[in-house]
Amino acid sequence: MNKRQNLKRLFIFNALLLVVAFAFLQYSVVKHEDNEPVLVAATSQVQETDQNIKKPITQGIVKERFTHYKTPEIMPDFPFKTAFDKDMTFDDLKGQWVILNLWATWCPPCLVEMPSLQELQNKYGGQGVKVVAISLDRKMYGKKLRTFLSRKNFGPIAAYYGDGKRAMDLFAMRGLPTTYILEPGGRAIGSIAGDIDWTGEDATAFIQSLIK
Repeated sequence: MNKRQNLKRLFIFNALLLVVAFAFLQYSVVKHEDNEPVLVAATSQVQETDQNIKKPITQGIVKERFTHYKTPEIMPDFPFKTAFDKDMTFDDLKGQWVILNLWATWCPPCLVEMPSLQELQNKYGGQGVKVVAISLDRKMYGKKLRTFLSRKNFGPIAAYYGDGKRAMDLFAMRGLPTTYILEPGGRAIGSIAGDIDWTGEDATAFIQSLIK
């Protein structure tokens, strides 16, 4: 009987350890294929905005994660490529609101968020909004990205990649995923740390407040 009780206690203890480990994974260090640590983005505080800058409507999880810049910020010079190895820059995206998502294939929250980003593009793509998700994986190239996207059945919004090391040097982000909101002139009005559901009511209100 004692042996059975001990086994039962050991099973419960191991189950609790698995739950704690999974929770820790969501907010701790995630390592990619080369074992270099990148912090999963945590929540951030909303900053005050200048009266002359349009402030999007925020509520719920978007309010928790969104940082609104006091003045729009010029994006750094960061060239990237399409999944067919075509060179691009942020200047190519001007003229529309851009939801710029930085992600990686080894990042679980990034993969969770991606389908809702594609749905966002499907819904608002014809209303002056473009979603661009740039993979920051090391040693990424076009064919490799296309193969990954086909396995995950992700849409065309994720068909971009760039130099992850350079991105970490240029962008003031704590981890992945991080999303920047670019106004039609190409400047960032704010950023969102961590993954959110872009099909949720608060995210919908956020996007609609931009395009009105």
